[in-house]
Amino acid sequence: MQICTRVRQDEVIKKYPDNLKAYFKFASVRVCSNPGINFLDELMWITKEKPYPHNLLEYPVVFRRYAEEIIKNNKERKKELLNISDEISAFTLAIKKNPNNAKLYRGRAEWHFLLGDKREALNDFTKAIQLDNNFDMAFLMRARCYTRNFMSYTEHNYADFYESDLKNKYNIRRAYQINPKNIMAQTELYTIYVKDKVSTEEKLELLSKIISSDSTNWIARINRARLLKEMKNNKGALHDFEQLAKKFPEDSWYREQLGNQKIEMGMISEGVKDLRKAQTLSHYPQQIKWMQKEIDKYSKHK
Repeated sequence: MQICTRVRQDEVIKKYPDNLKAYFKFASVRVCSNPGINFLDELMWITKEKPYPHNLLEYPVVFRRYAEEIIKNNKERKKELLNISDEISAFTLAIKKNPNNAKLYRGRAEWHFLLGDKREALNDFTKAIQLDNNFDMAFLMRARCYTRNFMSYTEHNYADFYESDLKNKYNIRRAYQINPKNIMAQTELYTIYVKDKVSTEEKLELLSKIISSDSTNWIARINRARLLKEMKNNKGALHDFEQLAKKFPEDSWYREQLGNQKIEMGMISEGVKDLRKAQTLSHYPQQIKWMQKEIDKYSKHK
């Protein structure tokens, strides 16, 4: 199958549900035909009914202490993924035929990144950006190539950590500048704000700007609700929790947070009602048990 053709790979998957190679090929097609998608999320979604590959799709975080063991495990993981389907070779062949296609370089880079080959991924994401300087997802993924835990650096090259950190932030900001509605860019930018201990007011301004441009960004709304609660802006926090509970009516956590917020604001009866609703939605015994304690506690004040 040629990369980036409109092949009905989903039909192949339906016909041969145990053919993992078809799933991987479909993911490759999708990352080219839909340049705005989050590749790993897409691959996870495509294979959601196939639990076997999911443990292979998690790139391990390498800490100095466990580096040797994790590197060994990652080599085995890489070999197993390539045995399912060598997408690197498929993309390389496609790139030879279409050397100026930024989407193809991004696609190969995604597989390099998944396989743990960050240097090769970095090179390909950079090439994609050189071909298309407005490729927001390539900037975002290049940012991730520069992400390393502080503990993974030796005591002699901490300066490299700070240099990589600056490159990471530059790429995230560039992606957000290109496409302010990119949810991944919005989330990563807010993470920078938190990590850099930006003022509460600036964080609130960013989150409000994100929600204003994209009201469906539930991650930004969760963060704003928490931030408003921290700022003692109960009315604002209540509004966001209400929106979340409305958007996700079957989610026990949002309903629980809404109930807790109402109780904190003195709306005891309504809050207890929401906690009872959350109990019926929850599948977690500990959460149900904790909410029952709260219900018992506040029912006395009704």
